Amino acid sequence: MSTPGPWAIARTNSGTFIRKADGSPPGYLAEVRAVRSEKQCLADARLIASAPELLEALENIAAMTGYQDCDMCLEVNNTARAAIAKARGEA
Repeated sequence: MSTPGPWAIARTNSGTFIRKADGSPPGYLAEVRAVRSEKQCLADARLIASAPELLEALENIAAMTGYQDCDMCLEVNNTARAAIAKARGEA
């Protein structure tokens, strides 16, 4: 189980970090390092910080499309469920 969101970006003199948005423990969840540029580092940090909300959105999409009887709904449901499994370490 992951640390509950929401998460936020914290930029310090030491680097770019992901932390809980309310500042509560466990403190920093991850450090994001610049591989190519600082711009890419910040883009990666924004994506990581949005992970809890993205997971929740995928869970809602999977629930809403799971009972629909159409090919597109099935494809969306399968894609959402695959991403959820990957996020949970089940893929």
